[in-house]
Amino acid sequence: MAKPGVYEKNMRALRRFFPGLERIISGAEDESGLVVEMAASGVPTARLNGVYLHSARDPVREAQRLVARGGAGAELVVLLGFGLGYAVEAALALSPQPALVVIEKSPGILRAALQCRDLSGFFDKRLVFVLNDDPAPVISAFRVAPEKTALIRNPALTAADGEFYREVEHHIENWRTKDMVNEATLRRFGKRWVKNQAANLRAIRDLPGVELLSGLFDFPVLLVAAGPSLDRITGKLKALVGRCIVVAVDTALRFLEKEGVRPDFAVSVDPQFWNFRHLDRCLSSKTILITESAVYPGVLRERRGGGAAFLCGSLYPLGSFIEARASGKGRLGAGGSVASTAWDFAALLVRNAAAPAIFIAGLDLAFPGFATHYKGAFFEENAHVTANRFLPAETKSFHAQRGGAPFFAKSADGNPVLTDKRLSLYASWFENRLKSAKNYHNSRLSGDGLAINGLETICIDDILALPICRPAIEDRIERVMSGIFEKWNDEDARKTRAERYEAAYSALVTGLEEALSAARSVLRCISAFRRSGGGGIYDGELLQRIEAANAVLFQSEVKAVAGFLLPTAAEPPPHDMDGFISLTAKTYGDFAESLAFTLSALSDAGRLLDA
Repeated sequence: MAKPGVYEKNMRALRRFFPGLERIISGAEDESGLVVEMAASGVPTARLNGVYLHSARDPVREAQRLVARGGAGAELVVLLGFGLGYAVEAALALSPQPALVVIEKSPGILRAALQCRDLSGFFDKRLVFVLNDDPAPVISAFRVAPEKTALIRNPALTAADGEFYREVEHHIENWRTKDMVNEATLRRFGKRWVKNQAANLRAIRDLPGVELLSGLFDFPVLLVAAGPSLDRITGKLKALVGRCIVVAVDTALRFLEKEGVRPDFAVSVDPQFWNFRHLDRCLSSKTILITESAVYPGVLRERRGGGAAFLCGSLYPLGSFIEARASGKGRLGAGGSVASTAWDFAALLVRNAAAPAIFIAGLDLAFPGFATHYKGAFFEENAHVTANRFLPAETKSFHAQRGGAPFFAKSADGNPVLTDKRLSLYASWFENRLKSAKNYHNSRLSGDGLAINGLETICIDDILALPICRPAIEDRIERVMSGIFEKWNDEDARKTRAERYEAAYSALVTGLEEALSAARSVLRCISAFRRSGGGGIYDGELLQRIEAANAVLFQSEVKAVAGFLLPTAAEPPPHDMDGFISLTAKTYGDFAESLAFTLSALSDAGRLLDA
């Protein structure tokens, strides 16, 4: 029951604001089984295969109730299923108006909506469409998602395309989990990262970046992670190494040492002390270390015999500040797991290869056989060493498996395997990266782990059928390292880096000190205001001083560094002067504490390095 002229009017609006969407809908076929009819209230409604997508009586009121119940107070509303657009209209009428992400699998349904309803008026609003057979693009719409996000489902549509919308919700839940994990991790380890980076800042001056290795190799890569399936290649690793560049995560180094294999590159980016222990006496002087400036300082000291090391771009503001002014390093992906960073590094090495191939061992992201790591891993050995009758090693393994909200999912071989939310989040990162790297051939050596779209399973014999190229690999690595370090250690290059580093460090300290002075000035003014009962300093004067301090902080080059340790704001905005002053005092108190801690860490590290 198309209305004359409505479709053309809607398409003109789409062409203006969503030209890509307009092209998709123009070429879309009518949705099979969709019938549009008139509701009792006199507006269009629709049935899909006999099931109503909206109320047969009053679709408008139904949508208003649905959105009011699920979207009130949200800054972003995600609508699963467009239907005829009633929920979109209801969401746009919310106050304050949220941003909207509309996810619809079928272009034919959206086409039918544009034929029977005039929707042109809201296409200029804060609206994002995800219209695709692939649910993964929903992640792109969440890059700047606010905390207050509401998810509203059209039950009939989500039931009709259940697998698609379940996958969408899986991506959304992973995104939410990532934010919670990042916030919890920052609260727990933020000060450790700052202290590590303060101790390692000179490494930014002294070590080259991974960008210098980009695209310089044309060999297959064997990426060795530390999952339980690594035991499957026991005794076969030396043969595999003969045919591939070997990139190992730090947690797999003990396995390689036991197999008598020296990796070409080892990736270690976790800032924690216990992660550093994976390198303890396991890092050969001939293995090239790939690391980050926020790692535990012992990681950089572990380069026995002067082994080469490269830095990737820092994920944290302190390191990023110095790198931007002294020596850029090149970014590697950070999907929460060192294996994701290692994959990104492997992809960087062979970026310009004719047919880049990455074979991955031990990437399980699950607990196949209810194991957490390969046999003999540091965590496993440490659990046995520290076990007692009240806390046996088996109990520690149980907690490791049960601590991340475990559930059973499908393995690459199609069997049920135990995983958890944290590991499935890592899997989502891999799926998105593999999707964007279609020219790479990525495969895993075992199907025991969690199924990952885009990562096929390969038989080890197929890799062993490749020609032996170990001498050529080692020759290429030696020539690449020689060329890089000849330029890197040139006297003029070293002098230039030192000058840039000193200027960057000076700007960092000066900026932090100025910000700390501004924060303490506000705190003194608030203290005086409270002591005087508001009579010593008038409200207007206090507000002017706060505004001046805001200008110093928010225009400062070091604002990201200063704000790194700040807790996430959870308090509603105040509506009176007392509430405003209390919140301002807390905010600036947190700022001052963060700034003082960072300056102290830099000072302590400087004294130790100069001693």
